[in-house]
Amino acid sequence: MTFWIIKKIITAYLISTAAFLIIIIFNKASRRRTNIFLNRSNLILIFGLILNIIWVGSETINCYISEFKDTDMPSADALAGYRRRCFSIFIGTFLFAFLFHLLFFFKRYRTKISLTLVSIFLLTIPYNYERLIIYITGFYRDYIPSGWSILKRDITGEVLTVVFAALYFTICWRNKTEFKDGNLVTK
Repeated sequence: MTFWIIKKIITAYLISTAAFLIIIIFNKASRRRTNIFLNRSNLILIFGLILNIIWVGSETINCYISEFKDTDMPSADALAGYRRRCFSIFIGTFLFAFLFHLLFFFKRYRTKISLTLVSIFLLTIPYNYERLIIYITGFYRDYIPSGWSILKRDITGEVLTVVFAALYFTICWRNKTEFKDGNLVTK
């Protein structure tokens, strides 16, 4: 039920923020960018999560006002279960993905590494659980006879994810004082 661009933004947040945290472990010079990077990264995430709540909320409303004939459900009980499922997805999305991230509205919490790590773990569960299972099962796919017939895979989604993560990292990494009149200013 999540809009595809919001999934890409959240996945890009997870990848780029984890990459940044690994970079600051090994490179002391980039530690001075921690506040700038985490501030921008978490602000973009909050914007994406607000859009996600709006999107999932509108899908939930459409689910509730849908007619019985439009849902192709065989009975009224099945329709009631379908509507309960829509509402539970909305509540789950709201609880898992948004309530904790309300802390990021305040700048002093936005730049905390510990809260960012908790955010990464909280977002991995609801948004990328299926993707995590796919990656894990990919490790033993070669040993399952049903996986032997896979000759060609569509990697468009993975390429888009890498592009979104690189753009997200670049937007959060870049400091606006580095560029003046189109020229790189060295400090």
